[in-house]
Amino acid sequence: MVNEMALRQSGHHALPVESDTTDPPDYELPPIRVLNREETRTFFDDKVRELLGISAEEFVERWHAGDYADILDNSPRSDIMYLTLLGNLGRSK
Repeated sequence: MVNEMALRQSGHHALPVESDTTDPPDYELPPIRVLNREETRTFFDDKVRELLGISAEEFVERWHAGDYADILDNSPRSDIMYLTLLGNLGRSK
């Protein structure tokens, strides 16, 4: 997982943000809060529990075991892809 994360609430999910936006100048963006390592882990664990009903640790173990390989492109299971990106699971172990 990432060490720090900046989040912007947007609809159902909180989205990591990194750079400038192309929003019009009069558009007021929600505040961005940088999370430390522990807050990031807690946020990720809370999201996994909310979306899948399991711990982040179990999700990561299942991911690395290939349990989700056949559903990554299945849009009804977009929660898996969201969590994968949020937890940065595409990186090398």
